[in-house]
Amino acid sequence: MLSIAWGPPMPPKSKTTTEKDTDPKADSGDDDDDDDEWSDSWLVTGCSDSSLRKWDVTTGRMIERMGTNKMRGERTLVWTVGVLGLV
Repeated sequence: MLSIAWGPPMPPKSKTTTEKDTDPKADSGDDDDDDDEWSDSWLVTGCSDSSLRKWDVTTGRMIERMGTNKMRGERTLVWTVGVLGLV
């Protein structure tokens, strides 16, 4: 591994309408606790074998792999990776 970037944090699961109706904290307007419920979902690593790998944070397993082109038969070193937020 030559580089690493965390994937965007996953928002907390939204409550259904029935859960909001029965939850006394739902109407309190106290949203400060929601920040603690966000969790990192995955990370990306750039490697010396001409590849990028996406890893699941919870399991530690590789989810996806993407290869890059080799120049003149030599490996492409992936020195930097970045992650964009979900829209």
